Amino acid sequence: ADAAEAIQSIAEGCNMPTYESTFGALEAALEPLNRAWGRVGHLDAVCNNPELRAAHNAMLPKVSAFFASIPLNPQLWQALKAFGASTAAEGLSPVKRRHVEETMADFREQGADLAPEQKKRAAEIQQRLSELTQKYSENCLDATNAWEKIVTDKRQLSGLPGSALAAARQSAREKGQEDAWRFTLQAPSFIAVMTHADDDALRREVWEAFSAIGREPPYDNRTIVPETLILRHELAQLAGQKNFADHVTARHMAGSGQAALDFTAG
Repeated sequence: ADAAEAIQSIAEGCNMPTYESTFGALEAALEPLNRAWGRVGHLDAVCNNPELRAAHNAMLPKVSAFFASIPLNPQLWQALKAFGASTAAEGLSPVKRRHVEETMADFREQGADLAPEQKKRAAEIQQRLSELTQKYSENCLDATNAWEKIVTDKRQLSGLPGSALAAARQSAREKGQEDAWRFTLQAPSFIAVMTHADDDALRREVWEAFSAIGREPPYDNRTIVPETLILRHELAQLAGQKNFADHVTARHMAGSGQAALDFTAG
């Protein structure tokens, strides 16, 4: 709410725009929200739990809709363009000039110059994509956490270093398993097995479980991916690009999706 109020003040109060009253003010308006939401997102990524997930997902549509609305605000865009085209903008320091150029490019990329109906659709797509990508991540995390392999025959663990065996033994004890070793799809456990285990069957079982992350109920991403791809393609075309690969690489070194594909194929 504070950020929205500040942005509206920028949009309505720029009869004689300056860097401080436009681009500088926009950055200042968003900084508290970016900091707070960034912390929530970080915590959701590194110590996810049901309560935090519920709180994060309750706010996700509102925050996503808010951020999507910023470049689609016609008054704000006019204020930014007015200063960006002024002689005052040409006299800015290189850092501030770069800030102006990149911000305006961000706005255009996100649909600032679209017609009203197209802007509405772009906002809908971006909000839905934020929900889909969040659910995709949750499915991957939950599938990873749900899988375990309990080994009771130490001969099956030939080749594993002592540190990996100790960690697996501790993991098993924490789950109430004595005289056993517990392996998971978490990176330290997974990498230890795939790198050092002599047992082909153990490596195969762990690898197949890892490869199935997000592909099986109840943590199935196979319906999420097609919808995500369709919406990304539509968003890219709204922005005037041939496809989503071109959309996301246009302002990067690759320059186009085809150039990136050619590089990886080479």
